[in-house]
Amino acid sequence: MEVVEVNAQSYFDAFPNPSHVFNSMDFNALNESKCDAVYYLLFRDTKVRMGIIFGVRNNILTSPFSAPFGGFEATSLDIRLQQIDAALQALEAWATTKNFDAIRIVFPSFFYNSNLLNKLCNCLSRFSYERKNVDLNYHFQTSKLDENYTKNIWYNAQKNLKRSNEKGLTFEKLEGKDGEQAYRIIEANRIARGFPLRMTWEQIAETGKLIDIDFFIVKKDQIDIGAAVVFHVAKEIVQVVYWGDLPEYSECKTMNFISFHVFQYYKNSGIEIVDIGPSSEHSIPNYGLCEFKESIGCDILIKTEFYKKLAPQTNQPIKTEAIGNGTSLLNVDAAAYQYYFSHDPNPFVSEKFISLNAHKVDRIVRLIPIADKVHIGLVAGIKDGVLKAPFSAPFAGFHCKGENIYTSVIESFLQDLIVYAQSENIKEMDITLAPDIYCPRSNAKIVNAMTRLGFHMQFPEIFNCVELLSFDKVYTHNASRTYYNQAVKKHLTFCDATTLLEKEAVFNIIVENRARMGRPIYMSFDDIMKTSSIFPTDFFQVLNADRAVVAGAIMYRAHEKIVYALFWGDAVEGRGDRAMDFLIFNLWDYYKSAGFTYIDLGISTEAGHPNEGLLRFKETHECTSSLRYTFQWKSPESIQN
Repeated sequence: MEVVEVNAQSYFDAFPNPSHVFNSMDFNALNESKCDAVYYLLFRDTKVRMGIIFGVRNNILTSPFSAPFGGFEATSLDIRLQQIDAALQALEAWATTKNFDAIRIVFPSFFYNSNLLNKLCNCLSRFSYERKNVDLNYHFQTSKLDENYTKNIWYNAQKNLKRSNEKGLTFEKLEGKDGEQAYRIIEANRIARGFPLRMTWEQIAETGKLIDIDFFIVKKDQIDIGAAVVFHVAKEIVQVVYWGDLPEYSECKTMNFISFHVFQYYKNSGIEIVDIGPSSEHSIPNYGLCEFKESIGCDILIKTEFYKKLAPQTNQPIKTEAIGNGTSLLNVDAAAYQYYFSHDPNPFVSEKFISLNAHKVDRIVRLIPIADKVHIGLVAGIKDGVLKAPFSAPFAGFHCKGENIYTSVIESFLQDLIVYAQSENIKEMDITLAPDIYCPRSNAKIVNAMTRLGFHMQFPEIFNCVELLSFDKVYTHNASRTYYNQAVKKHLTFCDATTLLEKEAVFNIIVENRARMGRPIYMSFDDIMKTSSIFPTDFFQVLNADRAVVAGAIMYRAHEKIVYALFWGDAVEGRGDRAMDFLIFNLWDYYKSAGFTYIDLGISTEAGHPNEGLLRFKETHECTSSLRYTFQWKSPESIQN
């Protein structure tokens, strides 16, 4: 048996109808950017017997690399055990020659292809693959939804289903174009419960171009209170990728209602199995979730992860040992990183933002320490041998589990970061920390540690923000107060820009303003609109008495307490009307009334040199000033050169 590396199309030709969608060429090609490399492998003796698609992450061959499960495909269900043995032997020899560290394979539960999966599990066990995780996977057989269903489910599930039917709930299937409506309910559920949401709406929409996706919604009094997103993953099998309800409607027992109607819909559609997915992570069960799924009639099968560490070749590169407390860093995927850091300290280190801008660098790294407990991490981009955090934003910084993080933990991570950079031949690291309002306690400790460990501090930038709690609907500076009163007498109007044309008019005002001031603008209108798909974005305009736009602002609401002022500016015609004084007063008042604590107004310096006029303007409009830090590390080799 030999291993043959082929391209995506040749793999498709060999396996045009895989046993499930996550093993399809199309699905893996769609997600290939989420790993370092993709290998399409065929196993052949006299003819092709088996195939598998691997992604490479952290030098580990992984199947799947962006799905709940993957595994092998066989050209015949009658494949012999000795043929599987030969394929595994050939795979291990090929992987060792390629200097991969390990092989990781996660199989689906056995109802997907019972005979083949049982054979594979036997063979992998005999080839010394470790069962690294054994997760509890739940599924519902729609044949169980008969006249006795409500009698056979648990008593509390009977009561909850009955109660939900008394609450006037309605269940409906959405058109695919309206699927985001269901997704937003799921998103709200995950935020409320503190659970990660590993797919963005954009990723689901892209996946929907390849496979059939169903979206369901539950309403009460025309209010959306529950939803489900379901993939068609195999013949007569669907998988509930997400479902959830709004916690404030928990008394409606929405999940009992939606599960019953999802089961009923698919029974009527001829689907035999609804895969509800695992209720454990890394083999650790979520007891409440397990009991809920069992209570509504689901059956359990295991989903197994097999792992084999490969013996290194003698010519394999030597890995640098970490210094400090002996830990080293691990580059993990987005899902694993979000598992450890479900809360983002600022919007520019969120996975949504990172994914949107990933094309601007050669690769993304998500670094965590190899430790029993992970308290700190870093997301960065690498381009031309330089590690950048941020790589397409004003600042980034570190993820910390809590603001009370120990300085020793920070120091250890930074020491390991230097070792990681050296081992990866990174010649430079540029890290700009978030301003203190985002990290009020951890920032000082990080600045202290980076300075002591040899990171070079660039000229600190002067950062400005407004403390909205201190704004009492009056300018405290006499000149600003006078200018605002003059603006009021000009009968100016402050309002939001709602249409695309109005938003573009605001942007054009800002472009003209910055051109007059000799200040560049680094985003196009299209860039801003793309970002608005992941961040709530407000466009505001000031109109004069003739209803002409004389000033505008574009603001991000991507943090629970801090608004980020992306751009603002006035037209020449707005200068005499004091349009900026009027705009700023109304912005402060609007966001204070909305419950925000700060408005981030960015820096008033460039490469450390102050723009005195801009700084004076901000400070006379209620802004405070502090420092924003950027640190640089260079390898000894790059310093010598």
